[in-house]
Amino acid sequence: MLVNYKAEKPKPIVHHHDMEPKPIDNISSFVAENRSFWTINTDKNTVATKYTLEGLRDRFQKIHDRQCPQDYEIAPNQLGFNFERGIAQCRKISENQSPEWQWFFDRHGWNQFCKIVLPSYGANFIEKTVGINPLDVKEDDLANMKHGIHQLAASVVMAHCTAYNKDLLFRTVRKPVGTYTNADGRQIQIVGQFIRAVLSTQYVPFSNLEFLNMLLDTLGNFSVYRLNLGDQGMTLKLIDIDQGKVEVGEEYPMLTVCNSEVGRKRAIIMASILKKLCGNGLTSHVVESRIESIHRGDPQKLRDKIRSGMVDVKDHQKQLLTDFNMAKAIHFQNGYKWISDYAAQSNISKTNIEQIVHNMDDPTSYDPTTLAGVVDGITLLAQSSDLDVFEQLQMEEFASRVLQHGLEVHNG
Repeated sequence: MLVNYKAEKPKPIVHHHDMEPKPIDNISSFVAENRSFWTINTDKNTVATKYTLEGLRDRFQKIHDRQCPQDYEIAPNQLGFNFERGIAQCRKISENQSPEWQWFFDRHGWNQFCKIVLPSYGANFIEKTVGINPLDVKEDDLANMKHGIHQLAASVVMAHCTAYNKDLLFRTVRKPVGTYTNADGRQIQIVGQFIRAVLSTQYVPFSNLEFLNMLLDTLGNFSVYRLNLGDQGMTLKLIDIDQGKVEVGEEYPMLTVCNSEVGRKRAIIMASILKKLCGNGLTSHVVESRIESIHRGDPQKLRDKIRSGMVDVKDHQKQLLTDFNMAKAIHFQNGYKWISDYAAQSNISKTNIEQIVHNMDDPTSYDPTTLAGVVDGITLLAQSSDLDVFEQLQMEEFASRVLQHGLEVHNG
């Protein structure tokens, strides 16, 4: 929802009575750290979860309603800042200089804002300044000194804001910051409105909820194999709903869906395959087997591109599965050296290369002398909890490039 300031003010964060706690009373950090708040995984010998795509969509609708996302177009020179209590707070300044409302920041939104408005390293400089804890100061003077430091930081930010009169898109959502017990003994959630992204006004919002609705309308229902959902974005893996139980160690066609509502990732749908037992996924990097759409330009064209490409992507699942089956019969004299050399040329870190080589000997991987075994070593690394959801996806795409390169070398 895009708010026109002159026509509408945003809804209040919560209705407070005199004795009810306010959001800031429950916030203890400079900004809210990015969350990963919903993960779905399946058992090793089945693709069935309690969620279908349709059920997932219904849950996303409830998340959307709770978060109450609102978008605002506003120029930084219309903003005021406050760092009292060591918390980054932002408000629009009205003509009489009184606050109209108040926002907080999450980590991503703060970094995006500072990258646009402040000099290099500005985000870290302001946070460090606000966090200064003066030493050798009398207790009576400490509060006044911290107040002065916070005012200094706010003045620096607003000084830079005065030189930026171009509208930016501020994307906000409600986030829980605590609970309190009301007079009836009920636990009530306290929420604050947080800036989750600061982007160009050319950015085209495309929500996770809309993506799921589009998938349902175009391709029908699926079984959810895996989901990672957080403040930064969503990665979702889907399998045909009639697949049911699967054979351990076999490969099955899968769709991988990605999106970020905060500018970290394009809207993507890709052909993939799933190998059960270890839960490895292989996501195709081939252009024809994926649809990508940047959140920019004509909103209708973005949606039309995604919708029209969904069926084509689903058709390419079969080719990816065929390629992997061929890889089982391709042998290397030394698969460890072959992948080490190719990964180094592809700028894969030494640590990750060592882990790939180690994973090739994992009991769930194919023969390490085969191309399929090499690919398994990479996709096993992609499941590492040390990687975020988008880094995992990049590793699966690297596995796809290795698969195609190996096939090309074999076929001359």
